[in-house]
Amino acid sequence: MSTALIGVDWGTTSMRLWHLAPSGEIIARRRLDNGILAVEHGRFRETLQAALEVPDKDSLAPGTPILMCGMIGSRQGWIEAPYVACPAAIGTLADHLQAVPDLADATIVPGVMVSADGRRDVMRGEETQILGAGLDRGRRLVVLPGTHCKWVLLEDARILAFATFMTGEAYQA
Repeated sequence: MSTALIGVDWGTTSMRLWHLAPSGEIIARRRLDNGILAVEHGRFRETLQAALEVPDKDSLAPGTPILMCGMIGSRQGWIEAPYVACPAAIGTLADHLQAVPDLADATIVPGVMVSADGRRDVMRGEETQILGAGLDRGRRLVVLPGTHCKWVLLEDARILAFATFMTGEAYQA
C-alpha cells in the first residue's frame, strides 16, 4: 500500500509519525524520543530523515506531502508558523500552513491562540488532534488530557475558544 501523506506530530520531547494510505488508513507509525529540544544545531531535516529511515537527503519522501504540527512550528522549531486567532476554522488553518523552505512538499500547521477578557492562551499540535476527531458534530466540548490539559469549545467546524490547565505540572509537583 502506498503512502499518500506523512503526518508528523513533533513536540518538545518526542516525535510521532504516521504514514497514511489514500483512504486515510494508518499503514505505519513510529514514536521517537527526539523532540525539538533534542535536535542539535537546527538539524531538523536530518532528524526527520533519520525518523523516516531515509538513506540520503535527496530521497526524502519525493512527492509525498509531509504535514507537521506541534512545537516544530514554534520559534525554537524548524520554521515558525504564526498562531491563528480563535475562532479558527479548518480552512483558516489550511490557509496558514507554513511551507518548509528546504523541503519540498512539507508544511507546518499553525498553532491557535485565544485572547479574551485579558487572558491569552495558545496551543500547538492539539488543534491537529482536534481536527482528527472531526469538527462537524455541532457544538461540543473536547478535553485533551496531558501535562497541559486543554478544554476546547468547538462549533460548526471551528475552534471557538479553549483554556489550558497545568494539571500535569501540579500532579508532578
